[in-house]
Amino acid sequence: LAMLWLWLIYAMNANMRAWIQAVQPALVNEFHISPERIGLFSGVLTILLGVAALPISTWSDKGGHGWERKYRHLPIVVVYLVFSLLTGVGFLTTTIVAIFVWQALKNLASGGGEAIEVTTVAEWWPLERRGFAQGLHHTAFPWGTLLGGLGVAAIFGLFGSENWRLVFLVLPLL
Repeated sequence: LAMLWLWLIYAMNANMRAWIQAVQPALVNEFHISPERIGLFSGVLTILLGVAALPISTWSDKGGHGWERKYRHLPIVVVYLVFSLLTGVGFLTTTIVAIFVWQALKNLASGGGEAIEVTTVAEWWPLERRGFAQGLHHTAFPWGTLLGGLGVAAIFGLFGSENWRLVFLVLPLL
């Protein structure tokens, strides 16, 4: 049961990173962004995934091991969920800078969240089964983002790419 929950959390975490990539053509159209600027936007957001991973991991380690990690993991999950949802609020995302800020804050938590998830899986499984556990856990990235990509396609198909904000409002709540 714990593996199922961690799989779902990792799939959500991976999707919340991937959705900004999926909606970039809509951002380019809406904000008239050059290829260089959207590339810089994407690159910096990707770098931010790693920036807070070490301090968040250290903070998580100080909160206990095994099941005790949930007390430190839950706030991280809430942070990247909230900032992902804020990316979908129209009046809060009228500029590309505002979108960048929400996504930057989300990515700072997301990278640390992944480190906690991987450590949690490793601690819960006996040494001889950790490789299997890590592999099973990490299937959430390709399979989870496949499902998320289908969700983005469904929203774009139903509402059009100009309503890209719905991706960040509807899909995280599913």
